[in-house]
Amino acid sequence: MPASGQRAPAEVLVLVTRDRWLARAAESEPLVERLLREPDRLAVVRAQGRKLVRVSFGEILERGRALAGGLRRRGIGPGDRVFVLVEPGEDLVIVLVALLLAGALPVLVDPGLGISRMLSCVADAQVDAVVSVRRARVLAWLRPRAFSAVKLWATTDGWAPGTVRLADLFAEPPSEVPQRDSEATCLIAFTSGSTGPAKGVELTRANLEATFECFRVLLGDQRPGEMDLIALPALSLVGVFLGRTSLVPQLDFAHLGRVDPRHLAAYFNRFPVTASYLSPILCLKLADYGASSGLQLARVRVMLTGGAPIANRVAIGLRRVLCAGEFFTPYGATEVLPATLIGAREIEEETAAASARGKGVCVGRPLPGTSLAIVDPDRQAESWDAGLELPRGAVGEIAVSGPQVSPRYYRREAETRTAKIAGEDGRLWHRMGDVGYLDGSGRLWFCGRKKHRIVLRDGVLYPVAVEGLFAELPFVFRSALVGVASSRGDVVPVLVVEPRSKPRRGQAQAWSAEIQRVAREHDVRLAAVLFHPKPFPTDRRHNSKIERLELAEWARARLRKRRVGAI
Repeated sequence: MPASGQRAPAEVLVLVTRDRWLARAAESEPLVERLLREPDRLAVVRAQGRKLVRVSFGEILERGRALAGGLRRRGIGPGDRVFVLVEPGEDLVIVLVALLLAGALPVLVDPGLGISRMLSCVADAQVDAVVSVRRARVLAWLRPRAFSAVKLWATTDGWAPGTVRLADLFAEPPSEVPQRDSEATCLIAFTSGSTGPAKGVELTRANLEATFECFRVLLGDQRPGEMDLIALPALSLVGVFLGRTSLVPQLDFAHLGRVDPRHLAAYFNRFPVTASYLSPILCLKLADYGASSGLQLARVRVMLTGGAPIANRVAIGLRRVLCAGEFFTPYGATEVLPATLIGAREIEEETAAASARGKGVCVGRPLPGTSLAIVDPDRQAESWDAGLELPRGAVGEIAVSGPQVSPRYYRREAETRTAKIAGEDGRLWHRMGDVGYLDGSGRLWFCGRKKHRIVLRDGVLYPVAVEGLFAELPFVFRSALVGVASSRGDVVPVLVVEPRSKPRRGQAQAWSAEIQRVAREHDVRLAAVLFHPKPFPTDRRHNSKIERLELAEWARARLRKRRVGAI
């Protein structure tokens, strides 16, 4: 019997083995090193009904190690692709930690794509395993071929036919730690597919490290007891990877447009939240609620959004709500996150007026280590040359270079060649598919997607820039400039408006006349103005990315019915 305070030999051996394993893991996987810094600190606090689930960084690491051992025993290891469909919270974090420690590649797809497009992504990734919530098992019945190579399906919230419970996979941690080069792929995240098929973006450890460093600088230090509120699934892992405590509210993350802003505000008031990541639709709801209720979030120092454009009025409204804090909106994409950053103060004091004159939306300056260039949108190039870049002030395609730029798309060589440019100095540039320009102070102005440009006989119209002309009209909630094909074979510009309220008799004509007057003042000739009877078709997750092609088809059908012009 060992003396008091001494450990039994077997226990000592286990601890030594564990410590050696952790030391080796920390060398090859920086995430482990972060989790080891403050093992007793809360990593995730998740609201579950009237209860709170609290998990420390040490618990996440231990569960992640145990799950990694179970996955390896089930044949899931280095290079295997694992589709993860788990809502934000401690389970998602533990699963991703386990996959990284097992050497497997998490495959992330936004459920907001819709079931059909999400399943196409899964099929494209050729996944070897699935970790999901139980109800997602139905996906295998909807499209079995997408899961034909799957050798393990684990569920986080109970058993379903053909699955194993995640809790039953926990085992002894793996005896070896996969050695992963910083330039090796460690995660595959699919794009939103807003202008075409969603593509799998290969992200390396170096990419993720660069992304997290950007957010570390922006967020500043988190003091003991403080929390980050997570209501933006795309950024749900940032806090944990940075060693910060994350609060996950009980929300319907698949339908954030249904969230009551009063319910969201209650979390800010109840918990010591000093930073938050909000979906664009929640930003809109919180800004409107703040304007009507006088809501003040005095503790919040930083609020972030991402995933879709934010109207200037929303950013300015949230500045009022935060009172002592600042609202930031980064610009980027799955392939490069983030690239630039701008705050609500700069928007209100320096750029909003220019947006109202049709100059586009300012998305800020490049982050440290990031470079921007404007290139010819109609010229394809795999390597950089002097004639590719356009002069400052000219509108063209936005290109970004920096350590956060992903190297390639998964199994899409043609798309990789189209999107990537090899720089003369060895740097890799990514073509964003967006158009914009750089002003005299180096700020980037966003004018819309390249695919949505409206090419006329006498020039080009950039939808986001033109829409800014009407954003402050009191009856306009949002608008979309679309190109409608005419019977002559050309394209005419049509403005589709989602009004704040249904126009009464005679109002539509008056509103249309006001819009046409503003357009003429800025040398924009609109073929027609149409008022959409329902909310715009948008992406389900953010309720912000307008489905412009669908609106264009609706506008064409409406104008043909009215026999307008040559349409």
